[in-house]
Amino acid sequence: MKRQMLVLMAVVLVGGVPAGAQAGLVHRYSFDANANDLVGTAHGTLVNNTGNALYSGGQLRLGNDGSQSSGANNGDYVDLPNGIISALGNHATFEAWITWGGPSSSNWQRIFDFGTSTGGENVSNGGTYYVFLTPRNSTSSTYRGEYKDGSTVQYIHHTAALPVGVQQHVALVWDGTAGVARMYLNGQPVGSNTLHMTLSSIPDVNNWLGRSQFNDPLFTGSYNEFRIYDHAMTDAEVLASFQGGVHLQKGLVHRYSFNGNVNDSVGSAHGTLVDPNGVASYSGGVLSLGNTGSEPSNSHNPGGTPQGSYVDLPNSIISSLGTSATFEAWVVWNGTGGAWQRIFDFGRSDGGEGISDSGGSQKFIMITPKSSSSQMELHYRNGTSTTAITRPTMPANDKAHVAVVWDGQASVVRFYVNGALVGVNATNMALTDLIDVNNWLGRSQYGADPLFAGGYDEFRIYNKALSSFELGQSRLMGPEMPEANAKNAAYVADGGPVHYIPINLADAVGTSNINYNHPVLPSGQQTLGGVPFDIVNVNGNDSWNAYYATGSNRQLEIPINRGAITEANLLLGTFWGEQTAGTYASILFKATTGEEFVVQLDGNSDIRDYNQGSSANTINNITTTMVLQNGTQRVDMLKVILPDSWRWLTLESITIRDFGANGSGSDNFQRIFLSGLTLGTVPEPATVVLLALGGLALGGLAWRKNRRQEKVCS
Repeated sequence: MKRQMLVLMAVVLVGGVPAGAQAGLVHRYSFDANANDLVGTAHGTLVNNTGNALYSGGQLRLGNDGSQSSGANNGDYVDLPNGIISALGNHATFEAWITWGGPSSSNWQRIFDFGTSTGGENVSNGGTYYVFLTPRNSTSSTYRGEYKDGSTVQYIHHTAALPVGVQQHVALVWDGTAGVARMYLNGQPVGSNTLHMTLSSIPDVNNWLGRSQFNDPLFTGSYNEFRIYDHAMTDAEVLASFQGGVHLQKGLVHRYSFNGNVNDSVGSAHGTLVDPNGVASYSGGVLSLGNTGSEPSNSHNPGGTPQGSYVDLPNSIISSLGTSATFEAWVVWNGTGGAWQRIFDFGRSDGGEGISDSGGSQKFIMITPKSSSSQMELHYRNGTSTTAITRPTMPANDKAHVAVVWDGQASVVRFYVNGALVGVNATNMALTDLIDVNNWLGRSQYGADPLFAGGYDEFRIYNKALSSFELGQSRLMGPEMPEANAKNAAYVADGGPVHYIPINLADAVGTSNINYNHPVLPSGQQTLGGVPFDIVNVNGNDSWNAYYATGSNRQLEIPINRGAITEANLLLGTFWGEQTAGTYASILFKATTGEEFVVQLDGNSDIRDYNQGSSANTINNITTTMVLQNGTQRVDMLKVILPDSWRWLTLESITIRDFGANGSGSDNFQRIFLSGLTLGTVPEPATVVLLALGGLALGGLAWRKNRRQEKVCS
């Protein structure tokens, strides 16, 4: 079912923005397939007069050759909406990654030019009010920034023109408080001048990338990224942004939640559901393809008789990720049909775009739930050889968390299923080498392979290699909470500052609930797994065990009533594990406002799989740290990072729930136990809290966020 979460937020700014932070970003153009604004709604329009402009590899390549002029309007440029510059007031940063195409002697081409001309809108016959950057000017033959208030011109010169054919990072910072404009090249300041005007005074009806207010040549070359901030960046921030590269923040770049469509809720790479026969359906945020596993992929080739459905994602979104990426999905496979179905398949077939015939001489990445050898497999092919990572066949009718981490820096690929690391292999190609014209969910590059028989709850693409801990946290957070705990997780990754609050279980729930003994688990204040715990000792017992709970209500509710909680550390284990597929335990966090956050606990990932008495004690230690093992006795510390929004909530209680064998609540199997609980909080500066409260009093921003509560048992 759907649950509504009401969140109140005050937007506050205290002092400067930390280096590398992207506070104040209001417009971002990444040119993956268009000139859309990925942050705001100020979408640009590509004016393609030459007919040769194109989007390729995450860049916009203009078709100008140096002979086209702004006054004749016979070439290519990007037209941004009117008013977006004057709306900035008197503080801004403009930055871009561009490659100038020359000629090296060409003067007054424009990287950008914002303002108006003598002739007004859409006319280039002489600038009156403007701000611009040019790769080379005729006065000093150097890279130059210039701004004019209707009469007086101010400018900033570098010592040389921009190089031809080499990508450069350029930036202009407009600092109204300091009364200065600063120009940068590749992260370094190269000049400055005083301000004699405000951005708000510019009648900006001509906001152009590549075109001038004057009858100057149109820009030759390409745009990789262009951004506008309503914040005057410091030198350190510009440098950090340059070093961070064209991917604004390493993290989530595409997200598909299937809430009635295949739209990308993070970027603009919206997908298309190909369903000519109407077999697919959306329900509760899940896309069910409706295939049986017998429909061949090549039935969707041009001229064929299409059977079944699949999702077509835009071209080039994989090759544009750079050297590293993570692909993450929550999927259900029905278990029906033939081998070599595809959860996803990214790349190219021998036949090219839109064709499923074969891929023997191509490059692609794919996952199948079941190969011809009855194994779940990750395959990636470099055009001549295939590398595979395998595991047993994917369980049928059970929602699985599947992830592929492509770590270009370490030159390895890691494959995870339900939090477990299946295998690691060396990379045999670069993502940037993919000719990814067939980016499909559910369809194969090979013609005879069946379409995927199953459904998708969530599919995400990151432009970085997630660590095992980050991936484990993402799986714990579930398909509804992408990167919602990023700030809290950063504190954990950096080692603090986190203030720990050990909870004494006997004081919290009463001594009658403490009924399980670990002979060597030390009592009292102890540091286990790097976290302090308050271990109880009640007549030799130190834990709560679901086995002793009455009836099918095998749960323990722990009152908390504390605010600003960022993480929970639990000492957990099982007395008798559950081997069958599924999740049979969970943790319920409840706020005094009624908001709930549920973490599913999977055997072998978050709690040990005791393997029904065979003392296997298997667990992958991705979300856990072992703190005790003594024969068949074992305790692991599970770390759960709460969503950042919970800093503003009061945590009322934490409930540990054990659903028993097959979710039936019987006494057989699972029998989860809890030996300790410690909460973490990150103290906020008093000034931030006061300002935030003041912001709320003035009417903070309120919005609703849908969060599905997953059914954890049947």
